[in-house]
Amino acid sequence: MRKVIRIDENGMFVEDVLIGDHEPIPDDCVETEVPEGFYHPRWDGAQWVEGLTQEEIDQIRNAPKPESPEQRISALEEENAFLALELATAQARLDQTEQEQAALLLELVSREVI
Repeated sequence: MRKVIRIDENGMFVEDVLIGDHEPIPDDCVETEVPEGFYHPRWDGAQWVEGLTQEEIDQIRNAPKPESPEQRISALEEENAFLALELATAQARLDQTEQEQAALLLELVSREVI
């Protein structure tokens, strides 16, 4: 078995393909290995070249890096603490409202309004 590289109609890398040692190379494949370092390799008929423009490469290089698991955990812990504080504040307001309602109800009962 040997490896060849399938390309599309524009010469762009599609996939590695295994063929038998004595099989002819399919028309949509090349035998030349893709060198390291290409973002989007393209076969120009003689060699592999970069298929992206410099602007596209710069966009990839300058894209924001994903958070590490530790950073994500820290952010979630901070968000959890904030939500716990909001919940405690809301619960305190609810307790205060219930106390005020009970006092008003007691006042209404004592005045024999209800």
